Amino acid sequence: MRFCPFCGASIEPDVRFCTSCGASLTPDIPAAGSPAPAPAPQAGSPAPAAAPAGKSMTGLIAVAGVVILLVGIVLVGYPFITGSSLIPSIGAGVTPAPTITPVPVTSGSGTGSWVEVVTLDTTVIPTTIVTLPITTPPKTVATSPTPTLSNKPLICPSDRVKCNGTCVDIITDNNNCGGCGKACASTHFCLNGNCRVKCASGQTSCPDGCFNLMTDANHCGTCGNDCPAGLLCRDGQCYPPSTPMAVPI
Repeated sequence: MRFCPFCGASIEPDVRFCTSCGASLTPDIPAAGSPAPAPAPQAGSPAPAAAPAGKSMTGLIAVAGVVILLVGIVLVGYPFITGSSLIPSIGAGVTPAPTITPVPVTSGSGTGSWVEVVTLDTTVIPTTIVTLPITTPPKTVATSPTPTLSNKPLICPSDRVKCNGTCVDIITDNNNCGGCGKACASTHFCLNGNCRVKCASGQTSCPDGCFNLMTDANHCGTCGNDCPAGLLCRDGQCYPPSTPMAVPI
């Protein structure tokens, strides 16, 4: 009788493949009568029991003990080698505790108890106030240069003439009548650039005197308008007389 080395099933001597798992049976098929190998675990079969955990725990404890021993040796031997400790000294960088002073308290009976008076370190607060000087930056006032008057040439309009640095109307100016410096007398005035006599009311000043332009035949209507011979000036117009007059030959 032979057994399959893979699944442990019994097979016939002349079979070359396992009828249960299909594995090849040559050339490693055990001889008849040899003990069958342990069958391979099938799907759904319970897993084999785990190895006892006692040996594993013992190994971990041994390793931890060795590590602790090495750390202790380093902590103890380091100060002797370097002169300094790996562990900071107790109280280094820590604010000192307040001073506690026991004070006896007596009662009226002569016996007393003890109380602890805690004295805290006082911090001196400076009372002097330092005043820092305050500097004010100087104010900068923007200034503009004072404009200067330039000597510009005097330009007069077309109806004015420059006389002694002033623009004047030589048609009506009594001090510059008809030209610069031509002044009229006090009894005359400047008219159209000529000095005329000042006339009474109702008369007009003409170059040759004062005349009534409404009735004067030699100045009928305007100065110098002479009516023809035989005509009279009436209302500033030249009219023939109402009664015919002999015309001188």
